[in-house]
Amino acid sequence: MLRKALQTTTRLHFQPRFNMINPKRKPFAKDLDKYEIVIVGGNLGGILSSHLDAIFHGHHSIMVCFDQYLNQQFPIRCIYEQQRASKQDYSPNAKMGINMYMAHSECIGVESFDPSHSKFTLRNGRTIGYDHLVVAMGLKDNTESVKGLHEAWADIEHPVFMPKDLLGWKAEDMKHPRYIYNYTHGDAFFYIPPYPLSGELEGHNYFIAEEIWRWGKFHGFINL
Repeated sequence: MLRKALQTTTRLHFQPRFNMINPKRKPFAKDLDKYEIVIVGGNLGGILSSHLDAIFHGHHSIMVCFDQYLNQQFPIRCIYEQQRASKQDYSPNAKMGINMYMAHSECIGVESFDPSHSKFTLRNGRTIGYDHLVVAMGLKDNTESVKGLHEAWADIEHPVFMPKDLLGWKAEDMKHPRYIYNYTHGDAFFYIPPYPLSGELEGHNYFIAEEIWRWGKFHGFINL
């Protein structure tokens, strides 16, 4: 049953994070030497922890490891648009984004994996065993590898943008709505990288922009 549930999570709707609160139930201990399920990653992994809890109701020990206090908005957007997560399921606070009954690593990330012994080591030296490991760490950006990209993206007046938030930006500093909605003429370029780097978000931004511009052309706001 455990293996089947892990294999079918993507086909089911994610459950609310605070559903079916049981005042008599205690969270899993954070100091166990081994957990039946370990999830590495606190954004999508946090939503997965709630989904698994709705299936298992505390019958299997689960731990979530994460190393950032804040969650990025965009990785969760596709799941929300697929109606597999509600607005209440998304939290920018990484710890609040994890199911309330799950054990977690207190923002201490994973240093190394030892799959041959079904163990991993946290950055504080603690070694933990597991029966099932779910890796949901996402990708590490390397904007510096493209000359001038980071500077153009960080400049709020420059039309280059990427599907993520720059650290320190205010909510009103989101660049892609600004340039999509204020586009009136000229060339517009969307780069959708090949698999495995591409995702649904790049395509979503492209199709949303196209619909907005078709509407603008119909009403005479855009010269295409």
